[in-house]
Amino acid sequence: MQQQTTHWDSAEKKIAITALEKAKSLETKILISYVKEQASQIKRPDNRDSFLMHTLAKLIKDQLIDFAALEGLSADKKTKITLLTRS
Repeated sequence: MQQQTTHWDSAEKKIAITALEKAKSLETKILISYVKEQASQIKRPDNRDSFLMHTLAKLIKDQLIDFAALEGLSADKKTKITLLTRS
């Protein structure tokens, strides 16, 4: 189907562009609201000492961090975290 060319005078074009901008603004507000709602449902990582290694292992398994983020931890802690990623 071929689209016909329609003539728009400057006032009509301004009205159309204003309507498009209003729609874009509303879509942006809806998207921001949705993202905020989804973000509020994210569980915060447990950083209590008794859960820290398990939390780090889970973050690695979920690919939210990698082992490079643990640079500076003792070899013992890295080994335990590595073992936890396998379970």
